[in-house]
Amino acid sequence: MALLIHNLALGLDEPTDALAPLAARKMRIDPERIRSLRIARKSLDARPNRMRWVYSVIVDTDVHQPQILRRTRGADVQAYSRPASPRVHPGQEKAAGPPVVVGTGPAGLFAALLLAQAGYRPLVLDRGRDVDRRDADVRAYVATRTLNPESNFVFGEGGAGAYSDGKLYTRTRDPLAGWLLEQFVAFGADPEVAVSGKPHVGSDRLPAVSRAMRQRIEGLGGTVRWEARVDGLEIADGAVRAVRLADGERIAAGSVLLGVGHSARDTFAMLAGGGIGLSAKTFQMGLRIEHPQAMIDRVQYGEHAGRADLGASDYHLVARGAAGDGDLYTFCMCPGGRVLPTNHQPGTLCTNGGSNRLRDSGWANAGLVIGVSGDRFGGDPLEGLALQERIERACFAAACGTYALAAQRAEDFLARRASAGELTTSSLIGAAPVDFNDLLPPYLVEALHAGLWQMDAVIPGFAGPDAVLLGPETRASGPVRIDRSRETRACPAADNLYPIGEGAGFAGGIISAAVDGLRSAQAVISRYAMTG
Repeated sequence: MALLIHNLALGLDEPTDALAPLAARKMRIDPERIRSLRIARKSLDARPNRMRWVYSVIVDTDVHQPQILRRTRGADVQAYSRPASPRVHPGQEKAAGPPVVVGTGPAGLFAALLLAQAGYRPLVLDRGRDVDRRDADVRAYVATRTLNPESNFVFGEGGAGAYSDGKLYTRTRDPLAGWLLEQFVAFGADPEVAVSGKPHVGSDRLPAVSRAMRQRIEGLGGTVRWEARVDGLEIADGAVRAVRLADGERIAAGSVLLGVGHSARDTFAMLAGGGIGLSAKTFQMGLRIEHPQAMIDRVQYGEHAGRADLGASDYHLVARGAAGDGDLYTFCMCPGGRVLPTNHQPGTLCTNGGSNRLRDSGWANAGLVIGVSGDRFGGDPLEGLALQERIERACFAAACGTYALAAQRAEDFLARRASAGELTTSSLIGAAPVDFNDLLPPYLVEALHAGLWQMDAVIPGFAGPDAVLLGPETRASGPVRIDRSRETRACPAADNLYPIGEGAGFAGGIISAAVDGLRSAQAVISRYAMTG
């Protein structure tokens, strides 16, 4: 019987051999009573003057486990159990067709995987292309500014997350989160993902992970179709009977799991027009800020900056009250990353961040966002989407309509002047000078002005001459939530339509979206008998 031991601290140069005596001390036993030890979690405590590695370990001993637990009675010593895997209990209701999964982001892929593992042979539809053709389309966009609206940094196999570097740390406490980390490793992520305190797959690894998952779904009897955009739902007697594709094809469906992502603006308009309930929710919007990674390392690591074993440093900053009744904060920080162009509509600009597994670009970037309440739009669920698009089109026009990202030095933004000279950034598609003071809503401009000064006090130079703002960062999250029942996870207007993931308004990252997809797949399985 194993135990999980937390908060074992080692200096930066101490060997991991020292973990066994530390664990024994926590358990109040002799180190020789330890039969095996393996690392469960490793994170860096980067606080000034006490930088160290902090571990959690799984230990097997020849001492009776209850005896150790009675001795310690503390949160640092716990009984260990393997991560819970999703359980399925097939239902009895006869379905009119196979389960249809729309979208191959994390919610859709993991929902389809569980359905396939349970023998339900899902049909998976995605408006974009498989990762190989999608990668060619992305490269063409970067090289020639030729945008494919259905295959880009947002749409295609793996969803928007496939290029946003695969940060897998999450605040969800769902017991399936640990199992999901194991699945990412099984499908090709670095084994370190399973133990890192801030697990990260990498933009160079995620497409292959997505491909491996899709191939597993197909191997289990599922079918995946590309360039199959769902443009309509056929609803009768309170249930979806079929989905209709953009080319007019009708596909009968026993249930539909809808994981379209938060950029599918045309899909949200279709749902609203078809009587599916939508509501406005708070979403995040702002700009992305970029610095030389060496500058961030010097501030965060001090005398230890430059050590290869520490990797590129990160940060999380909050400027309290900068947005009136809310905060300005950093989001999706990408150490050693690049700023990516994540627009999918012609004539628009949008940014996100990504980084490869090694995080070695030499640049650090992060979203700089505020929460925008749906109340600003009178509760209209589609007005937040319209605002995003208006800002994206205004920035495209201001950046000379070339798809180069809109950019401005932070000190120029604070001085309310356009930047002069060449702007050096990590953007693969170039950068064009604009004045964001004229392009963003006044409440966002005011929050950025107030918050940048606060953040500069924490990280000197954060708003200085080496800081560049790029944007707009309009899709840090989505402004729409699709109505669904808490009990059944289905829509009130169609009781076999299951909205899933971040686009549906029920998740905020890869792991939480994947969990949401799994839970809805469980609901489908528990309701319906297998169709094949």
